[in-house]
Amino acid sequence: MRLSFSNNAGRVIFVLIVILAGYAGSQANAIRQLVARQRAPTWSVITLDNGLIYYGQVKDKTAQFVIITEAYYTQDSSKAQAGSGDTTKPTYVLAKVGQNEIYGPENTMQLNRDHIVLIQKLKDDSPVLKTIREGQKP
Repeated sequence: MRLSFSNNAGRVIFVLIVILAGYAGSQANAIRQLVARQRAPTWSVITLDNGLIYYGQVKDKTAQFVIITEAYYTQDSSKAQAGSGDTTKPTYVLAKVGQNEIYGPENTMQLNRDHIVLIQKLKDDSPVLKTIREGQKP
């Protein structure tokens, strides 16, 4: 089949088809990028009503028990030196769930959503996230 461009209507239709094909291709690329971002792990801070704060990847926040993987918490390392008479500011370190507990839990947590006060995403340049990523390097 041969396209004939003898009239302006044919040229207009051809140009419109090319424009629509380009638009469809750009939209498909945008959708692929959005899906890739949603599949990438999102790090969040989770604050509970008892004051405990956890950091991790929230996998399911619609169920009664919110699932968190790669869970971390802050630990006051100055309490280990209590009784020394030192009155310096507390020093906090990031601890991975399952590394310091004597009972050896897995690094996945299920938190009752009734006790969650806040779930907030961490920015890529968050100091906590930088510390986590540095600790994950081999």
